[in-house]
Amino acid sequence: MNRRLLLVTSLFLSSLLSGCGIIECQICGGYDASTANASATASASATASTKAQSTTTLYPAPVTITAVGYGALDPALAGNPPQQELMALRASEVEAYRTLAERVRGVEITADTRVADFLTEHDRIYALVDTFVLVKSRVISQGINRKGYYETTVALSLDTDFYRDPIGAMQSDIENSGTAYHKAAPKAEQPRTASVTAKHFDIGTYAQLSNR
Repeated sequence: MNRRLLLVTSLFLSSLLSGCGIIECQICGGYDASTANASATASASATASTKAQSTTTLYPAPVTITAVGYGALDPALAGNPPQQELMALRASEVEAYRTLAERVRGVEITADTRVADFLTEHDRIYALVDTFVLVKSRVISQGINRKGYYETTVALSLDTDFYRDPIGAMQSDIENSGTAYHKAAPKAEQPRTASVTAKHFDIGTYAQLSNR
C-alpha cells in the first residue's frame, strides 16, 4: 500500500514539474512581466517605423534646368543696326523664357504626376509658372553665335521644396520677390541698350506673349 501511494505521488510530482518546463507561469518563476512588456513595445515600434518608411514619398534630387532661345536680325530694320540687334536679342530672350516655362510645366513631381497635372486644381498655373520663371531664373549666356543668330541661355534651379509642393513653392518665391503674378502687365517704354549683362531684358513683352 505504501509503495502504491509513493508511486502515485511520484508520478503526480513528475507531471507537475514537466508542466512547468513547457508552460511558463508566475508560480514557476519563469515569467518576467517587465521583459515581456519591453519586448512588445520594441516590436510595435519596429512595425510603426517600417510602415512609416514604406509610406514616405521619395522626391527627385534638386536639379537645374536650362533653355536656349534664338533671335534673327530683322532685314526690315537693316537701316537701323542698333535697333535691329536689340530686337534680335530681345526675341532670343523671350523664346528662352517661354521654353523654360514649358519645361517647368513638364517636370515630374512623382512617377505619375507632372506640374501640368495641377491645372485641374489651379487654373492660373500658366501665369504662375511664367512669373516664377522670370523671378527665379537667371541668364547664364547671351550673345551672337557663329551662325549669326542672337542666342540666350537661361537656367532655373528646382529644390526639394518645389517637388514637395510646387504650387506653394512658386507662390512663396514670387511673394518673397514682391511680384504679383495675377497683375503681370507690360512695363512702360523706356530707353533700352543692348547690354548683355541685363538679367531680364524684356519682362513686359514676355508677359504679353505668355498671356496669349
